[in-house]
This record gives sequence, structure tokens and C-alpha cells, in this order.
Amino acid sequence: MKKYIEIEKQTFLTFAIGSNWFALNIHKVLEVQRNKEITPVPSTAEFVLGIINFRGEILTVVDANAKLASHKKTEKTTPGKIIIIVELDINDRKVNAGISVEKVLKVIEVPIDQLKAVPEFGSIYNPEYLYGVFQINEKFVSVLNIDKIFTALELDFILEHSGNENE
Repeated sequence: MKKYIEIEKQTFLTFAIGSNWFALNIHKVLEVQRNKEITPVPSTAEFVLGIINFRGEILTVVDANAKLASHKKTEKTTPGKIIIIVELDINDRKVNAGISVEKVLKVIEVPIDQLKAVPEFGSIYNPEYLYGVFQINEKFVSVLNIDKIFTALELDFILEHSGNENE
């Protein structure tokens, strides 16, 4: 009989948007690119910055702050020159996309028991997009549920403007 090893830690890539810190499960991150030129696409959603070429594929790049905010009272940020390339898994479809952030912090291992539920009040970011929170010293880090941040319509747009659908 096989014994299953209980996962005691998860590894995250942490990044900043303004004064807020976020984390992505490292298994969702394909690459971090700096100073990549983004080509704008006319008539797109306000959170879409444009497209880039990633390993021969055209990827949609979104402004993380504009996409994650649940209302307009977010602090003023500028799209960063750092793009985190992520793999989305939505309705059994794998799609790559870029997320523009201001600063990548570090890769960190977090014990499972330090991950806490997302508070239901007081967040300027949509709690539906968050998996949980943990703390580094006195700073709270929100863990993104990257597969939940796009609606079906937004995913269709990403697929339409990308050549990267992996089924």
C-alpha cells in the first residue's frame, strides 16, 4: 500500500502592487520577464494592457491592479515593467497570460497551517480572486486564486487575442 506524503508547505512567488503584497502558487508561474515591450490592442477592457510575444506565442497582458480591484478606490499605481507569465486552468482549458506588476519580491515557502481564510470585509481587492492570506513579519500577503480572476467572457477575449490555447 502506498503512503501519501502530506503536503506541509506551499511555495509562492510574492509581488507588490502599490503597498499591497500578493502571492501566486509557484506551480502557476512559467516565467518572470522584465522590461518587455507591450503592444496595445485597441478597444479592450481597461485592465488589458496589450499583447506580448512569449516563446513564439502571443499572450494577453493584464494590469494586475486594474483587474484585481473590486472597486475604484484603489491606490494609484502604474503598470509595472515586470510581467509574470502564468498558466491559467479554466474549465479544463490551459491558457497562458501575462500579469503586469510593480515589483517581484521573492519566492517563499509557507507552512500550510500559516495560510488563513480571506477576511470578508475591508479589502479593496475582490475576495473572490483570493485563496487565502499569510503573514511575513507584520505584512499580510494575499494569495491569488489565479484561475478565478477571469470571467468566461474575459477568457474568450484572451483566447481570441492569443495563440496559446492548450487543450
